[in-house]
Amino acid sequence: MDANLAPQFNEADTRRIFDTVVDTVGVTIPDDVQVLIKKKPEFQSSGLTPVVLASLKLLINDHDTFSAAVTEKAYKGDPELVAEGEAVVAKIHDAIQDGINVYS
Repeated sequence: MDANLAPQFNEADTRRIFDTVVDTVGVTIPDDVQVLIKKKPEFQSSGLTPVVLASLKLLINDHDTFSAAVTEKAYKGDPELVAEGEAVVAKIHDAIQDGINVYS
């Protein structure tokens, strides 16, 4: 999906999108990155560290690009809703960046 091509989201759509992200990838991505961090010795011993690092870099690029497009289309009339969206985007970005830092 190219979020840049989506129409502007109304308040209800924005709330539904943000709630879904908070409840799903807002939990699973940070948790999964922590699993990758804990398994670094195993990836190192098998020579897969560069693959994990490249995958994390691709993931953060995709996350940042998609999140920027969705955020741009999101309803801006509710500061609390905007803050919720910004917080979950930052949480996911920071988790992925932690993984990149560990594997770099």
